[in-house]
Amino acid sequence: MNTARSPLRTAAAAAAAAAAVVAGLGGALLTAPAASAAVNDCPAVRIFNLEGTFAFDGLHGAPVPPDFIADAPFAPSRALIGISEATHGAIDHYTINYPAAGGFPIFASERAGVDETQRQAASFLGRCGGSHIALLGYSQGAWAAGDVATDIANNGVPGVSPDKLVASFLVGDPVNQATQRPGFGTQIGARTGAGPLPARFAGFGANNATTFEFCNPGDNVCDAPPGPGPAMWQYLGTLSQPSPAHTQYDTVQVASGTSTVQWIRNYGTADGRVIGAIRDRWLSLGGPTGFLGAPLTDELTTPDGHSRFTLFQNGSIYWNPATGAQEVHGAIRSEWGSLGYETGFLGLPTTNENTTPNGVGRYNHFQGGSVYYAPATGTHEVHGAIRDAWAAQGWEAGSLGFPVSDEHAVPGGRASSFQGGTLTYNFASGRVTRS
Repeated sequence: MNTARSPLRTAAAAAAAAAAVVAGLGGALLTAPAASAAVNDCPAVRIFNLEGTFAFDGLHGAPVPPDFIADAPFAPSRALIGISEATHGAIDHYTINYPAAGGFPIFASERAGVDETQRQAASFLGRCGGSHIALLGYSQGAWAAGDVATDIANNGVPGVSPDKLVASFLVGDPVNQATQRPGFGTQIGARTGAGPLPARFAGFGANNATTFEFCNPGDNVCDAPPGPGPAMWQYLGTLSQPSPAHTQYDTVQVASGTSTVQWIRNYGTADGRVIGAIRDRWLSLGGPTGFLGAPLTDELTTPDGHSRFTLFQNGSIYWNPATGAQEVHGAIRSEWGSLGYETGFLGLPTTNENTTPNGVGRYNHFQGGSVYYAPATGTHEVHGAIRDAWAAQGWEAGSLGFPVSDEHAVPGGRASSFQGGTLTYNFASGRVTRS
């Protein structure tokens, strides 16, 4: 790896890159275009927080302030504390003002939470078009947040397209989509029940991988037989008398020795954040569980100021308006790096790494040429008139086969050697000949 290009983020770097960085909560998946945090005081990501039943009782009817976080130490919203400061304003949160009531009014209460969240999200994105949103809901708030996430994923919220929602955290959700409907959302931690309310059958669409369900085993709000029917009415009764597990999201371990509150806070806290088109490419390749692995840097600008890139554990993704976002990794990336990365004659990648049609080798095309790899030949670049002549003879599938050398100087010209011969370019004639 080119160590000059892979600095781990320091506090100073984070401050300098705050407009492009999404950090603290949601990390690699809470993302937004680089400039958004600096435009009209718009954060890169606004997290809409929906508290649980009775959370606002202490306000005695007063409006819920947007920066409200429940006092209870177990409240998942406490994961939001310090996020804005830690990210230098790149992420903020907004608590939805809705009547988080229990008993039979809960259906109207939940609907009010959905409607208000959708209204606030559309208003925010109408003002901050370059920003993104996330959802955090607890208990009744998770029910509402999950419904909002489903509506957004299915293009049911005017002014809020699915790509604007970068993560949803549903804690103590009485629906528990992930268990009732396999593949609908990601269940964090082990559990036994399926939740008393019927599943959201429309699902989370393209946002499925970034929708997370949390339910402590024994939580009678969410860890219950599926409804509808008696279980639904049982659920209504649990709201005023929740089991201890429903108030232990700061202590019960859900994964990797962490509680839900800590898991949310730690989500994506690697020294790098993936945003925009680079994020889309990364997720299409498997995200943090794909071959590229986790990000090592924020999105950075190339030395010429014209392109953007992010370094990952096992490769890089580069973006430019002319080339789009393309990944490069392994031996091909090493060869490209030895030739100057995007500042060299190859320029930026114009494809991801692909397998050759014969299944033997791998390649990336670049603005100024190509790099090919095969086990028998190693990794070599080919470009210019020699590349054109090689392509005309069938690329690696032709009689020349794979390149066995980079292009190099010869008397009166340049040459590249291949498995089946050599192509030589003559300066004087401007012709390529084979030998």
